Amino acid sequence: MRRPPGLAFIVSLIVGFGVLGVAGWSPRAHAAGPARITVLYFDNNTGDKAYDPLAKGLADMMITDLSAAPGLVVVEREKLEAVLNELKLQRTKFFDPKTAQKIGKGIGASYAVTGAFVSLEPNIRIDVRVIKIETATVVKASSVDGKKDDFFALWQKLSEKLVEGLGTELPGADADKAREAARANKVDRLGTVLEYAQGLDARDRGDLDGASRHMQKVVSASPDFKLGKDRYRQIMKELYDAKNRREDLLGDSEKRLLADMQRALKGSARERLSYRVLAGQYHLSRVATAVNEGKPPQAYRDDVRGFVDSELLLFDETRDMAEYPTGQNAVSSEDQKLGEEIGIKSPGSTFGIFSPSGVLRELNEFLMANDPSIHRVSLEKDKAPCFFTLDARYPKVVTDAYEKALQHIDKHESRYRDRETMRTLKEYARALAQLGRPEEAIAKLQSGLDRFPKSDEFKGNEELLRSILAGEKIHRWCKQP
Repeated sequence: MRRPPGLAFIVSLIVGFGVLGVAGWSPRAHAAGPARITVLYFDNNTGDKAYDPLAKGLADMMITDLSAAPGLVVVEREKLEAVLNELKLQRTKFFDPKTAQKIGKGIGASYAVTGAFVSLEPNIRIDVRVIKIETATVVKASSVDGKKDDFFALWQKLSEKLVEGLGTELPGADADKAREAARANKVDRLGTVLEYAQGLDARDRGDLDGASRHMQKVVSASPDFKLGKDRYRQIMKELYDAKNRREDLLGDSEKRLLADMQRALKGSARERLSYRVLAGQYHLSRVATAVNEGKPPQAYRDDVRGFVDSELLLFDETRDMAEYPTGQNAVSSEDQKLGEEIGIKSPGSTFGIFSPSGVLRELNEFLMANDPSIHRVSLEKDKAPCFFTLDARYPKVVTDAYEKALQHIDKHESRYRDRETMRTLKEYARALAQLGRPEEAIAKLQSGLDRFPKSDEFKGNEELLRSILAGEKIHRWCKQP
């Protein structure tokens, strides 16, 4: 019985159909050389953003399969990613022929493969096009519908429909090598492909730790997935290369201070408090230095994460305190001097931090508004992206922190409960509006207005609510791309 064609071979035929059937192929035209193909990220039209990374993962798999067929020059995904960043088209829908043409010209391709997921649950529909870059015309299009559990069977069916009517001659394609590539990169579960795609996306954002965690799950779930293992090795090498570079760049004062911080964070409660503050200051000072020098986000992404994690731990360790014991700096004089040598102002000092809930609000102001002022760090805000966009978990970190802050105020604050609650709700609402969740922002503000109608903060919160209702843009220093 004849073996069904593999994915890579079928996709090679798809591209070949675009080259032969539409461009008016002839032996002379073929002699001019192989076509340069780019595979664009698929559009997610399901309405569920959780599937967004899937488009990137499928494109990477398709690029790898096509590259196994001699005679086809396939643009690497990293090149596509660079062009999308240069043209500022990361958030663009790629299914449109004019958009594909713009990207194709920028990348030097003759043809583009585009696709779109119209639905994934409970049923799936996928549309695919092959576009000739020169004329921005669709040379082949097809679609499939079916059950989500049959995703890859549907993908195979879609490919087969695209090659219907194609002759047996396909210049440049090697069926055996294409089938071999398809077998080596076969993944049975859609969830594994999604995990793989999330790893690629984390790597593109410079989050090598997150990328390695995703890829580790991929190779565990699909040990025969060669592409997954290859990407995992690449990411782990990049991760350790970056770690080695960071260690090489540290000066003696910084190394000594880090060693002392690690020791003190395992010490007494008093030491832990001051050195936890110092840890946050350390990461924040590094962020500010990198931003002010105009370095790209990947240069300070790890320190943003270090600051966030340090502040969350600081809250957890002091959540039962009504206030921080300000003025009780337990950082040694030697470590204070080391901190000052590397640019930290008042190392370990809790100056300006009055309560555990307050540190959460200030953490969120850093993430949502690029404002680290409470730690006396000078940051040129206009040079930085919105810090909350650097990690997919940060929006949830922000909302969870505001909820914890409100709970802490209710439990521990008595004298200024109305003021602190209303101020927290106001900043919470501004953050929700910035995240594109205006209805939730309105609900938070209304809850405070109903609860504290005599508060001195009432007027300001009501004005913000009216602004959100009117659809006005909430001003923040941080400008989301």
